[in-house]
Amino acid sequence: MKIHRLRDPIHGLISFDGTDEKSVDALAWKLIDCREFQRLRRIKQLGVSELVFPGATHTRFAHSIGVFHNARRLMPVVRNEEAHFDEPRAHVALVAALLHDLGHGPFSHAFENAREKIAESRGLKFLDNHEAFSGRIIRNEDGEIWKRIVHHFDESFAEAVAAMIQAENPTDIYHAVVSSSFDADRLD
Repeated sequence: MKIHRLRDPIHGLISFDGTDEKSVDALAWKLIDCREFQRLRRIKQLGVSELVFPGATHTRFAHSIGVFHNARRLMPVVRNEEAHFDEPRAHVALVAALLHDLGHGPFSHAFENAREKIAESRGLKFLDNHEAFSGRIIRNEDGEIWKRIVHHFDESFAEAVAAMIQAENPTDIYHAVVSSSFDADRLD
C-alpha cells in the first residue's frame, strides 16, 4: 500500500501512511473505504444550515476524518504526558475517533431528539443514541467495518473501539482524546 492524501478545507492535507500494512493509518484508510463509513458522505454535520448558509456543507464523513486527524495530532501530547505510553490503547482511541459518528442518522442530533419524541409517543422508555448505533455497526460481524478491524487486529480490538465510543465518561487520557470536554471531536 502507499501513502494516501485527502485535501481538507479546514485541516489542509491529511495523509494516511499505508506503507506499513499493520499501521493504524493503513487500517483507517481501509475503514474509510467501507460502505458503513461512506454513507456518512450523505449525512450533514450541520443539519439544514446550508439552506441559510450555503457554505455550511460539512458532512459527517469529512467531520470524522477531521476528528481522526485531530486525535492523531493529540497523541504526541499524550505520549509526553504519560509515563508509560500504551500504544495499543492509543490505536483503539484513534480508530474510535474515526468511527465515532457511524451511527448518526440524518439531520444530526436533531434526528435523535425527533426519535425520542416518537419513542415517547409509542410508550417506549429508552431509545439508543448514535453512540450505541455506532457500537452496533462496529460489532456487526456481517459488516465491512468489523471484518476489516478483525482482519487487521482482532475481535477484542473491535470490542474495545465500540466500548470506547459508547462509554459516557472518559476512563483514561486515551479515551479523553475521543470523548471529553476538550476532545478531538470538539476540536473539529
